[in-house]
Amino acid sequence: MGGVLARRNGGDASFDQNYDITWGYDHVKSLDEGRQIQLSLDHSSGSGFGSKLGFGSGFINMRIKLPGKDSAGVVTAFYVTIYFTGICAYIRFYVDDTPIRVFKNHTNIGVSYPSQPMQIEASLWNGESWATDGGHTKINWSHAPFQAHFQGFDINGCSDHQQPNVQPCYSTSYWWNTRKYWTLDSARQRAYENVRKKYLTYDYCSDRPRYPTPPPECPQ
Repeated sequence: MGGVLARRNGGDASFDQNYDITWGYDHVKSLDEGRQIQLSLDHSSGSGFGSKLGFGSGFINMRIKLPGKDSAGVVTAFYVTIYFTGICAYIRFYVDDTPIRVFKNHTNIGVSYPSQPMQIEASLWNGESWATDGGHTKINWSHAPFQAHFQGFDINGCSDHQQPNVQPCYSTSYWWNTRKYWTLDSARQRAYENVRKKYLTYDYCSDRPRYPTPPPECPQ
């Protein structure tokens, strides 16, 4: 049997269809018949979940409600842990359909770029040692437990279901691999530049205490 599965749910998948809890099991709550997941963080633990399968390519969406009140130092993360190489020169991250992060393929200058199937991960955890003002602002635990909510567990992706060969996942027969998505169009490029100008508060390329020698992908 073939090892590649194209998964596209109908728009209302429950959590258990595509994801598993990975840690902090007693800090995870299922709501709305599994169509919403609540992660909690307190003094004892945070929590997280991940996709059941790895994906060679895809377009992943998630609706996220961040913790309220004063949540400085509390990290709500949604990311891919083992990335993929496709036909595109970029990996793009969007918030409300606006690009906020573009990671370019710079393997020609020695920058690591995804080369394995990816798994989707989400977590809520204590990042007070570095996340806010370089670790100077600590979590106000009087507001605990901190809670983040996640919805939208559908996955548009091509998975490495039974074997590690994901070359078929790079095919332009998948809509997310078509030429339209290879680069940002002019409108999204302007939106991306506007986001960086107005809202960027941290850039690891400028973090000299953490990276005395900037990573090679950073402008010199």
